Amino acid sequence: MARNRIRPRKTNRLSAMARLLDAPHRQIGVLLLLAIVIGSGVLSFQVIRLQQSRTPISVVQERLIPAQASLAESHKVLEEVTPRLLSALLVAPGERATLVARISVDYTKFSDAFASYRRKTAGFPNELALQAELDSLLDEQYTYSVGLLAVPEVSAAQVSRYAQLSVDIDRVLSSLSALYAAQISAELDDASSALGPRANETLAVEAAVVAVLLFGGLFAFRSMRRSWVANQSWARQNVLEAKLHRALALPGSESTVYETVAHAIDHQLPGIRAEMLISGSNRSPLLQVSSTTAAGTGGGCPVASLADCPAAVHGQTQHFASSEDVDSCRYLRARPDGPNTAICVPVKVAGNATGVIHAFAPAREPHTFGPAREPVESEVIESLQLVARMAGDRLTVLRAFSRSETEARTDPLTGLLNRRSLERDATELILDGTPYVLAYADLDHFKLLNDEYGHDTGDKALQLFARVLRESVRPSDIPARYGGEEFVVVLPQCSTADATAILERVRSQLAASVEITGPAFTVSVGLANSVSHTSFSETIQAADAALLIAKANGRDRIVTEDGRGRGLTPLATFAASRDRAPDDADLAAAS
Repeated sequence: MARNRIRPRKTNRLSAMARLLDAPHRQIGVLLLLAIVIGSGVLSFQVIRLQQSRTPISVVQERLIPAQASLAESHKVLEEVTPRLLSALLVAPGERATLVARISVDYTKFSDAFASYRRKTAGFPNELALQAELDSLLDEQYTYSVGLLAVPEVSAAQVSRYAQLSVDIDRVLSSLSALYAAQISAELDDASSALGPRANETLAVEAAVVAVLLFGGLFAFRSMRRSWVANQSWARQNVLEAKLHRALALPGSESTVYETVAHAIDHQLPGIRAEMLISGSNRSPLLQVSSTTAAGTGGGCPVASLADCPAAVHGQTQHFASSEDVDSCRYLRARPDGPNTAICVPVKVAGNATGVIHAFAPAREPHTFGPAREPVESEVIESLQLVARMAGDRLTVLRAFSRSETEARTDPLTGLLNRRSLERDATELILDGTPYVLAYADLDHFKLLNDEYGHDTGDKALQLFARVLRESVRPSDIPARYGGEEFVVVLPQCSTADATAILERVRSQLAASVEITGPAFTVSVGLANSVSHTSFSETIQAADAALLIAKANGRDRIVTEDGRGRGLTPLATFAASRDRAPDDADLAAAS
């Protein structure tokens, strides 16, 4: 269980690191940091090797050269002391004191210089033997010279012996100096042979590190510039989205959405040639509903329908760099303005492509987008996609609202207005003071039709009558399903005679239709004029009473509220004259 709790933490850390490195500038920063660390490590290693190569030179500078210099100083002082001592031996003893004092000072200098050499001696193999020989000769010379200075007169053999000791000392000093000179030369040669290649390697590494840093810096600059351009484009997209949201939220119809699309493209992508095409269905023609200022009013895309549009069929944005490409849309070819490039973005309403935004530019003219301007082209595509998406969302809302409003106003079976909507529209007519004639229609023997043929046949009969009613009345008339098999038609600005003619046309059209579609049925209609009544309900009651008279007189006929109509029986005429509907007794007598 403990391990199961630990693993997600590691995964979360890895995910956090992955998210941290998502940004291009962070990736470049990490690469530059790695380049700096690796380059610094390699450079430090080369510097250490170079320093190691310089170690012999340091030894030469710190020990060998100072030791050789001390030997040279000792040799020089001793060369000055020997002639002076020989001169002191040749003069009288009384005159030697002054010369001996000067010789003592010089000999002190020699001793100091030689002591400095001894402190810095390198300890070469032959050096110790030469030092021992030199110490012995110096002791012997010192003892011999002191003895000679004490005698009154020095013989030629004694002077020769002293001179020989000086020659031997000079020989040993020269050997020591030659030993150091040879060692210094060898050390310098070795250091030079090692230092040259390593110096070249160090220079090569430094050049490589500088090149990597320069390349990384250039790459980082380009990446940051691209990131800056992308951020600017993203900011413009956000501004456009906010403006589109506010514009499309304003009250308006679908035509308002189309105008907003063209205006938004003109504002965001000035000079672009684009149009919006909308179709009612998959096979219905695509119609231009709006276009940008640069595109004008002429149709840019001759595509016939949604089924022929690649963007609508695939539901994805299509970019055609050249109309001459093999895989380009065939509707881009053979245009009057020659080869062109195009971007087609589908407009989806409720998830289905119902239109397309088509942006195009002739390839032979300077254009806003195309293969030569990839960054701008990307922003054009994103902007068009944003406009298409938000326009589709707004159209989805408008159509859903319209559909819900239609469903609330209409009868779902026949598509006619329902009773509540009829009463609301009639109330508006009354408030406007518009006179009207009301027709109250009822399908004859509808219950028998349902019982004999089934409810499906009854529903089809209702739908058939509704269609005939819509097609037969005037555009200004208001047909509605009042309930069951009862229908009401409000005919504004219409006389009773004209209403009778219109309803007769309904009866004749119904008779012609049922001969083709199925079981025959008829309709009875009662008419009432609003000028004779004070309210809509009174007009309804009058038309209903006329309908009862039509039913009592054999159905399949039209009767007005004054009792007039074809084929009326005397009883029905008598009942109409009494300004009432036939009662049960009257109807029984009539039957």
